[in-house]
Amino acid sequence: MLEEGYRRTDNFLAWLLAGHLLLALALAPLRGTWASALLIGGALSGVSMLCARLAPGRIVTRITIASAIMLYSGLIIHQTGGMIEMHFHVFGGLAFLLMYRDWRVPVVGAAVIALHHVILHESQRRGVPVFVFADHLGYHIVAIHAAWVVFETSVLVMMARDLEKQARLSDELIRVALCLGEGNLQARVPETGGAAGHAAAAINAGTERLAGSHQAVGGQAQ
Repeated sequence: MLEEGYRRTDNFLAWLLAGHLLLALALAPLRGTWASALLIGGALSGVSMLCARLAPGRIVTRITIASAIMLYSGLIIHQTGGMIEMHFHVFGGLAFLLMYRDWRVPVVGAAVIALHHVILHESQRRGVPVFVFADHLGYHIVAIHAAWVVFETSVLVMMARDLEKQARLSDELIRVALCLGEGNLQARVPETGGAAGHAAAAINAGTERLAGSHQAVGGQAQ
């Protein structure tokens, strides 16, 4: 289920990033950022789509797409002159990455956007015509943004790990069901904590009783 989910999410987010190119082009007239929209946006969308097609379900694709989403956040922030509302895209983009149920992906995304903010903030402070904040600069502002990103990423990591465990348990349930269908009564589901662990224990107990009944019938037949 995880592998199928990786491929499905790769495809969905790749198309979402393709739509981001239209957003970048729509924002371009505001400050004349046509070159940034076409070159950076085109590269981010194109590389993401290429990875989703050539390496679906691979970790390199998940990392590429996570990085592209965060860099698109940086692009639209720059295109609007550092408009604070555009920073909301960072938090929305990180939330989208939960679809992967892989804790490493939001961590990579958070690292990318943190590095982006540090580099562009320093560049903007030195007078380079790039934008990360609209009307105020300072590393204390960067730190506030970073704190919120760390907070969200920490929650997403916990959620992703829990969702991954649930998916792996579902895989085990499917495996045991297939084994039972083939007459193999030795298969068992790994038992964990919580409600899922109780369900696994119940399935294992039922399978053991079935195996015991099968052995008893076999013994009587002999």
